[in-house]
Amino acid sequence: MTKTTDTSYRLASYRFDDGTRPVLLRNGQVLDVARHAESGPASMNDLLAMGNPWADELARTVPLHTWQPFLMKRLAAPVPRPGKILAVGLNYHDHVQEMGRETTGHPTWFSKPASAVTGPFDPIERPLVSEKVDYEGEICLVVGSGGRHINGGDALQRMAGFCIGNDVTVRDWQRRTSQFVIGKGFDTHAPMGPWITPVPAIKSPTELTLQTVVNDVLKQSSTAAHMIFDFASLIVDASKAMTLEPGDIIFTGTPAGVAAGSDNPVFLKAGDRVRVSSEGLGYIDNPVINEVTFPDLHKLL
Repeated sequence: MTKTTDTSYRLASYRFDDGTRPVLLRNGQVLDVARHAESGPASMNDLLAMGNPWADELARTVPLHTWQPFLMKRLAAPVPRPGKILAVGLNYHDHVQEMGRETTGHPTWFSKPASAVTGPFDPIERPLVSEKVDYEGEICLVVGSGGRHINGGDALQRMAGFCIGNDVTVRDWQRRTSQFVIGKGFDTHAPMGPWITPVPAIKSPTELTLQTVVNDVLKQSSTAAHMIFDFASLIVDASKAMTLEPGDIIFTGTPAGVAAGSDNPVFLKAGDRVRVSSEGLGYIDNPVINEVTFPDLHKLL
């Protein structure tokens, strides 16, 4: 009998009392895979390297009564320490227009450091050195088997799935030079989550929605159909240059509605909340706080 792909579960990283470990989520319950599988993966990167079929088999065979209730607030970033975070600028036509730029014949790539990663409900810091912190809601690809010189026909099958991200940007630091990395790379400026939705669970990736809400005000609303370079094209292009490895992340671009695209920009400040969501993928909801310095931290202890 042919086994079918199980699309009912999601992959996540979960903060247990004794550490953060990869889990499966289904119907409000969590399965600690390291505790229910011989030689189980210790990290999400390890789990993704083992492949979706391994997770499918685990989801099918572990009895439901051994799963435990889970709390959303315990979710960490799905891949707490990705090997690479690649990101694409200017990938929605309306965002290109609002920024006064022109489209190009190829994706505009930059990177974010792994130290920028934070969880789906953790704070975004407004750094000491800038008051021009902007939001950029995005759909992210999480690499599964990956590879080099991937062809378009099986590009999405090389991905583990999708999640939500916010490419938080410090605009004045971004514009210091022609290189985006420093302005995109501040600590806590890559919130992601809430989980990884496996590729087979999304029947029409181009129909994925994307919305960003700041303090209950809708700022961005679009769909993946409005991307200039679609998911497969981005995977193919990036893999021409480098090997995509399990757990790598690709931020796929943001639509119009960012603060920097306004005539009277209102940047993020302490006390704000930024919620980025996509139907079928879930949401992340991050409060904004001022950067906590070491002297301030000592006062809290």
